Amino acid sequence: MPIWEDRFRENQKKMSSPRRKQPTIMIQKDVSGQRLAKLITYLSMASSRDKTYRFSQYFLTFIKCMMKRSTNFNCLADRVGLLAHNIFIVRKLLRFSQHLETVYDTRRVIRDQRLSLRERFCIVLANLSATIFYFLDHILYFALIGVLKIAKDKMVRIECYSNCAMLAESLLRGLNQLWALNQVQISKLRNMSNGQNGSNGNHNKSLTYLYVDSIKSILDALVLISLIRRDVFGETTTSFLGSIVSAIGMGQLWHTSV
Repeated sequence: MPIWEDRFRENQKKMSSPRRKQPTIMIQKDVSGQRLAKLITYLSMASSRDKTYRFSQYFLTFIKCMMKRSTNFNCLADRVGLLAHNIFIVRKLLRFSQHLETVYDTRRVIRDQRLSLRERFCIVLANLSATIFYFLDHILYFALIGVLKIAKDKMVRIECYSNCAMLAESLLRGLNQLWALNQVQISKLRNMSNGQNGSNGNHNKSLTYLYVDSIKSILDALVLISLIRRDVFGETTTSFLGSIVSAIGMGQLWHTSV
């Protein structure tokens, strides 16, 4: 028997032995552990939990609207709508801790000298709009659970003001993303003119993230406009757009969670 054939068979025996299979099992365990750690990190963030509950709320509302089109699913549609309403209440309860994140982000942005004065001013205004939204949203929560007694027309007005504050935040963040998008494109063109093509990969990733974030901001603004003016879109279209926006937000937070 040739020497190379004998060595070939020995290598096959080594590869098929149980000892050689252990590293594969260990790699699979490491990958599973990393995914579990990433899931724990994702669920530990308040914004991730809010996006997950928001997706559930809008998706269940969309299913309820589709079921309402047939008379055979009226009872089930009412139960799905009740579940979506309960998730809506839970979202308001979980927002009580997001004031601190907004204040911390505002303090970080003010001290960040890498940002221009225009960007810092825009982000601070967006955080101020978010703070107003959270304050009005807390009032609505206490009214819904019966702690505060507010007339129905006043609750509708407060809800409209809170949605306007959230719309202002979405538009300000979208404007800031457009400025950042312009800066990344200018930096990419400058590097290409200087012959530095090695950093184009990072610029492409940044552009992709900013494009997706801009699309999310536009869709989010449409959802908020439909919540302010009920005659713009129907409940089915609003819930469908809300599901898409929430799914994009969940994907972004999952990608950034380490």
